[in-house]
Amino acid sequence: MDKLNNNIGRVRNFAFSSKTLLKTFFPPPIPIPKR
Repeated sequence: MDKLNNNIGRVRNFAFSSKTLLKTFFPPPIPIPKR
C-alpha cells in the first residue's frame, strides 16, 4: 500500500510539474477543466 501511494504521488508530482511547464511555455487559450 505504501509503495502504491508513493507511485501515485510521484505520478501526480510529475503530471503537475509537466502541466506547469506546459502552461509556462504554451499558455492555453482556454482554461483546461480540472478533473
